[in-house]
Amino acid sequence: MTASKLMKLDLCSQYNKLLALGFSKMNKNLFEEARIIFQKASFGDFIKNKEPYLLQVISLIKSVSNSDNNNDI
Repeated sequence: MTASKLMKLDLCSQYNKLLALGFSKMNKNLFEEARIIFQKASFGDFIKNKEPYLLQVISLIKSVSNSDNNNDI
């Protein structure tokens, strides 16, 4: 049973959950999904955190570098 089913997650846990989910998507080469998740991690008190923005850029770069058509660059 996950913690979110036991009780509502606090903001820090929600933030960490989004980052972990984004990393999971990147590991599966689902870079666009990861970018969207990292974008969602910039909320509330975390809007000033730079990590989600950096991770969005990394997922974008990885998606282009893994693209079959390098003309996308």
